[in-house]
Amino acid sequence: MSFSSVPTEVKVWVNFNGRGTVAIRGSFNVSSVTDNGTGDYTVNFTNSLSDTNYTVTTCMNCNDFSATGDHRFVLYIKGTGSAYDMNTNNIGLENSRVELNGQQRDDSSMLSIAIFR
Repeated sequence: MSFSSVPTEVKVWVNFNGRGTVAIRGSFNVSSVTDNGTGDYTVNFTNSLSDTNYTVTTCMNCNDFSATGDHRFVLYIKGTGSAYDMNTNNIGLENSRVELNGQQRDDSSMLSIAIFR
């Protein structure tokens, strides 16, 4: 099978403001984004995916944070151990600032994901 014959499609994508009142800027196959608390979101799909064997890419704006020093900013799929919050109807996301002494969830003004299957 050649690379060009592999069927890959974007099944879901969304760009949203995660600060204050969550607001979707643009999307495909997303019915809503639920704000579950600071840095905790659920992206709800309009049409269910066939299974949970999909790939997710994420991006967020780290300029919102006023932290100084050695920090990492991550937007990742929620979960514990090998149980991830990846479902056929939605996906759970957490946005965090990781510091040397721990991790803290935080909101961001620009969060985006794309799901390929």
